Amino acid sequence: MKHTKAKAMLIECCFCDNAGDMNRYNAENMANAIEKGLVGKTTSNSTPSNLMGNNNSRINLDGKTGTINTPSGVNVQSGKSTNSKILGTLANGAKVKLYRKEGEWIYIYYPPHGGYVYGKYIRY
Repeated sequence: MKHTKAKAMLIECCFCDNAGDMNRYNAENMANAIEKGLVGKTTSNSTPSNLMGNNNSRINLDGKTGTINTPSGVNVQSGKSTNSKILGTLANGAKVKLYRKEGEWIYIYYPPHGGYVYGKYIRY
């Protein structure tokens, strides 16, 4: 933005640094608030999740707690792939705060930010 004459604005939606912040975060509500602030109204009722295929559909799980359900524990990944960076591991029976289900993966609160666990390994 420094080296351009085009008008631009960066909007910082939120900063999540604990489980409480993750529980309050709602991307759709934030996007609607930003859109309404910039153009005076929301322009569409369709969300990106409605436009994606079933593999990428999102289901809000805010406020739910899950339990790791696999004898050998599970890796927490940085992305929705076993090829993603491993952020850490969770033991069988570990309780986790759930954020959303994205296709076959569940995004969880994993300090200091979040990570993905394959959905069939979490009972909720």
